[in-house]
Amino acid sequence: TGNFTCNNGSTYLGQSVYVIGNIAELGNWNTAGAVKLSSANYPTWSGSISLPANTSVEWKCLKRDETDPNAGVVWQSGANNSVQTGAAGSSVSTSGSF
Repeated sequence: TGNFTCNNGSTYLGQSVYVIGNIAELGNWNTAGAVKLSSANYPTWSGSISLPANTSVEWKCLKRDETDPNAGVVWQSGANNSVQTGAAGSSVSTSGSF
């Protein structure tokens, strides 16, 4: 499991923060397949996503419209975030920021 946090995710009504990345579980860099995070601690967004074991994952925070994955798109700037998952059943935490 990956515990993802995206900081400084200020959004407008109808826009949310998602995790997008280089594996199927994170949408393979396709905005429509990105995984929505929880805004419970707005403007910090977070969530847990099941990830494959022993995998190097590249990912970014993404803002997008909740109803249209191609609208309101804002990518986290800079280099990709990366996290290495461990054995099956283990948990890793990783964060990015806008």
